[in-house]
Amino acid sequence: TTPTRPWRGALSQPRRLSLREDARGLLLVQEPVPQLAARRADHVRHAGMRLDDGTHAWPLAGMPCEIDARFALRDAGEFGLRLGAAGGDHTLIGYDATTASVFVDRSRSGLMTDHPDFPGRRRAPAGPSSELRLRILVDNCSVEVFVNDGAAVLTELVFPATPASTLALYAADGGVDLLSLDLWQLA
Repeated sequence: TTPTRPWRGALSQPRRLSLREDARGLLLVQEPVPQLAARRADHVRHAGMRLDDGTHAWPLAGMPCEIDARFALRDAGEFGLRLGAAGGDHTLIGYDATTASVFVDRSRSGLMTDHPDFPGRRRAPAGPSSELRLRILVDNCSVEVFVNDGAAVLTELVFPATPASTLALYAADGGVDLLSLDLWQLA
């Protein structure tokens, strides 16, 4: 049964904490430690894609992986990335324009626990900006999302019945511009 208190049952990747000042004041920032970059292999890059009300998918070579996606906000009500498996299980990592928040939706991510708080969307504020950066670390049963260089972080457990085999970009109720998407397999 999960989530647990106070740690929500997940052990996260090592992080570097720092303070950054922005228009709102002083902000505690969390980023993966730079040493994690040494685990990267098999780099794939996509850039300059405009997506209007639809999806575009790429195959995933396996888990674990790192995704670094940069978006220019347009008029999409929601957009993001879908980590999916052949059986239809998927986890959504996205942006909701109505609430100006980033979310992880694990309501269809695979095996569910009997804990009432497990399925659903967890949100973090994205802050005001015309661009959005999502750095995502995905392991076999965890998803960590670092929003706008660590200004907000979401860590969630997922229990897919089969590993994700597809990464899809989606946009709903309007469009979004993918500025760049870098994908690495992690050793």
